[in-house]
Amino acid sequence: MTKPSPHRLITYWLTTLAISLVVAGCQPSTSEPLPTRAFLAPADTPVPTPILLPAKALTPWETISSSMTAYQIERWTFTATAGDAIRLRIASRENVSLNLRDDGGVLLGSGTEIALSIPADGTYTVDVELSNAERANYEMALVYTDRDNPFAATPLPEVVGVPTPTLRFGELGTFQAELTAGEPILREIDGDQAHIYIYEVTAGETASFQLNAIGEGDPVLRLYDPEEKVVAMDDDSGPGSNAIIRNITFAEAGIYSLQVRMKAGGGYELNASIGEQALQPDTIITPTPFVAAAYSAPPLGTLDEEDRLQDHVPVLGELRSGSDFGRYSFYGLPGQVVTIGLSPHSESNIRPVIEIIAPDGSVLATASGRNSNARGAALVRNITLPEEGAYLVIVTSEDGTAGSYTLGYGLGSSYQESYVGDPSADETFSRTLPAVGTRDVYRVILHAGDAISVAVNPSASSPIDPVVELADGDGNVLYRDDNGGTNRSALIRYAQVQVDGSYWLYVYDAAVEAAGDYSLRWRIVDAAPTPTAVPVASTILLVNDSVTEGDYGFYSFYGHADDRVQIQVTAADTQRLDPVAVLLDPSGQEIAEGDDDDGLNPRFSATLPVDGTYTVRVNGYLSGGDFELKVAVVIE
Repeated sequence: MTKPSPHRLITYWLTTLAISLVVAGCQPSTSEPLPTRAFLAPADTPVPTPILLPAKALTPWETISSSMTAYQIERWTFTATAGDAIRLRIASRENVSLNLRDDGGVLLGSGTEIALSIPADGTYTVDVELSNAERANYEMALVYTDRDNPFAATPLPEVVGVPTPTLRFGELGTFQAELTAGEPILREIDGDQAHIYIYEVTAGETASFQLNAIGEGDPVLRLYDPEEKVVAMDDDSGPGSNAIIRNITFAEAGIYSLQVRMKAGGGYELNASIGEQALQPDTIITPTPFVAAAYSAPPLGTLDEEDRLQDHVPVLGELRSGSDFGRYSFYGLPGQVVTIGLSPHSESNIRPVIEIIAPDGSVLATASGRNSNARGAALVRNITLPEEGAYLVIVTSEDGTAGSYTLGYGLGSSYQESYVGDPSADETFSRTLPAVGTRDVYRVILHAGDAISVAVNPSASSPIDPVVELADGDGNVLYRDDNGGTNRSALIRYAQVQVDGSYWLYVYDAAVEAAGDYSLRWRIVDAAPTPTAVPVASTILLVNDSVTEGDYGFYSFYGHADDRVQIQVTAADTQRLDPVAVLLDPSGQEIAEGDDDDGLNPRFSATLPVDGTYTVRVNGYLSGGDFELKVAVVIE
């Protein structure tokens, strides 16, 4: 057996030692857990790389319709010359944007609309990108803003199946294209231009046309028949003040034309749809339902020193000893008649005395419970105030008495009130006036225009001389009577109110001398007419325009037999324009008119006799100015 050389032994031991160290380093310490997935950092979620689709040519003056999905970039290219003024615009329901770059990749603009002057000759790239959606349909157009559409200069060559516009279209505007239902067209237009589209129909077909502004703009749309006679028009009846011509039923097949105008220029979208559209009712502001105010009892409590007595609002007070006194004030006007009363509480021993001090310091009146003939109350009756200012009421007592009390002040012949309730019309209500200086309060609910009568009769043995008043919801007396009936009876023969609300009937003794029995009866003499229900209608024509003095404006809409239409013209300033409106039937005959139905504005309705085009003629009576015309079809 051959012995290994010393060199090989050293190599063997060094190798063994190295392996042992490596293995030991891989063993976990006794204090550390074994590694698991919980200790592993999560991997980054991969973000899909956007896919650049093959480039396609973008032709100026043509509307491109396309679709794309998320993480796609759709590329379009076009060539341009230095100085060209261009505008790129894209429209979509989703969040789609444009990026315009030159042939060196430099970004020139981004967004949904890009307008600029081309910096140099070359090929330019437009990338369409989608965010926050899985899929999007869009339409895009490239136009030159420094020149007219070159395709409008020469009539289009005749193509089988595509109608060719005749030369007379030049009188209506610049021909653009044929419109197909369900295929919207996007274009740009200047404020002084008109674009013309043709639309081929079959007999009996019903169609609607909608013109929407893209961004700012005020579109106007007109539909002409093959003989260039206007069929219908609209300005602002669509959502967002866009134009809609609804539910045109074509009696004969033919080629019709649509004229597009934008009052201040801008982009627009034109679309046609087949079939009858349901008319949407106009928004009606529902009036707030009338709620009759309930009786609110005056609060009963003590009065702070800095506060004054208020009309028929009682306050609580107390004299703690025979030498104590109370001091109150109220504000009065010259000629006012007031009554002040102080009633001891049932458990009180006070024998009250009250003095009324005028603003000049003189004693105006004095009363005590002993001489007032009011069941122990001190009562100052029907005094006339001599001047304006603060009047004092000083409360003291007789014979060293003290105790609690209620003090009241009132305009007229009472100082406190008792709420009775709501008496029914045409029914006699019997009642006993509870105390001297008290007025009974009744509530009656009336509507604007109602007229009522009220009678209050004292019983044969009653000492009272009744007064009846009708006051509005704020307590302002509108009507009053003392002896308008036979003997001592009070009678308001005719009292008419101007607004809906709760009204108050006050009954009290004229002399503030007695309490006693009486009867009350009220009835409606003239009832306000029942308001006519506002019909539900849908606006089909809304135009904002103006006429000069001596001129007429003509505005057409398509109507169906037996439709009931409402026509309203509203002057922007009736000091300048007194508008007159006439409705003409399809043969040009006048069938309805309005002048000053709503102030100086016409407001009238008519039932249409036949299907066809109707015209509203508007002029000013010896005047001119701006106005709004509204035509609505009643749908309920």
